[in-house]
Amino acid sequence: MILADLTPEYVPSTCAMPTTEEVLRYLQLKPAPYLVLTSPSYRGERLNLARISAACEQAGVGLIIDEVHGTHLAWSPDNHDRALLHHTQLVIHSPHKYCGSLVQGALIHLPLSSDVHAEEVEAAVALTSTTSCSNLIRLTVDESVRRFADSPRIQSRPAGLVLKEHLEGLRTATLHCSGSATDPWKLVLKSPKASGFELARRLLRHGVDHEFSDCDEVVLIFSPANTESDIRIVSSALACVARELEHSVNASFPPKMSMRSPRLAMRPREAYFQTSRERVQMAAAIGRVSCESVAFEPVEVVSEGHQTAEVTKSPRMPPGAPLLIPGEVIGEWHVDACGGTQSVSVVRGCD
Repeated sequence: MILADLTPEYVPSTCAMPTTEEVLRYLQLKPAPYLVLTSPSYRGERLNLARISAACEQAGVGLIIDEVHGTHLAWSPDNHDRALLHHTQLVIHSPHKYCGSLVQGALIHLPLSSDVHAEEVEAAVALTSTTSCSNLIRLTVDESVRRFADSPRIQSRPAGLVLKEHLEGLRTATLHCSGSATDPWKLVLKSPKASGFELARRLLRHGVDHEFSDCDEVVLIFSPANTESDIRIVSSALACVARELEHSVNASFPPKMSMRSPRLAMRPREAYFQTSRERVQMAAAIGRVSCESVAFEPVEVVSEGHQTAEVTKSPRMPPGAPLLIPGEVIGEWHVDACGGTQSVSVVRGCD
């Protein structure tokens, strides 16, 4: 947005990722000319791309889908809801997340239905490139996709689905899977008796590390690289944690924060390049205009015997999610989400 001098318009949503219905309601208004969506989400939730792409066509809106968290699904034989099967302008994949390529490489697909020209894509890529292309990164992208697509394990039952069935077989009320996460390679665990932080610590004691945790849940992510032995270890850990929590009392959890409706006082580029700025704490910045981004990072879960802080107020967003962007007016929501002592750069004398 800063490089191209674009101003974002957010899809109003009560959660970190808008639902299909929220996107469709947005498209009934006067939407922006392009809509960029991530599907599936970090947690494995999928949007109904057939309905959304049809609504975009009707509204004259270009649809760009980032399948960053679902790149692996593109080569799954049982996946019939790939973005490339719908009317889209661009589709992006990130093979480093699941397929094993080096980071800083990605696949940009120009679908046959797209109105975008290849020259426009090349110009946009050149705008964000800061050095010569790395042939090593390119080769690992190609090789990882080839190995992933040819892997016999991709034809087998996904680990997340196997473990979900195992958990259901335990018939325990102390540990269950989130029903909204439909990615068969992910496992989103919840418990009425423990926070996601506590679940993550207990799993770690049984030899199972996690991808992400917050007050509500813990997320485990698998790939075809996981062996039968790995699945048995996780199955055993789930059963142990369920037994440990069986006689615990139900825990109390802080209420979920609703997402903000960002209010921009400046274009991101204009705010980012402001020379008249000062750095203040978030609590003292209410009503001020931000010059920078502030991202959410999860609390670190350390091994048993060490102390770790738990954040009771969490916006329930994946790591790296922007809670504040350049040009946005800072409000009470940002203080609740980021903490009052968070340092932030603001435009001097602008409120």
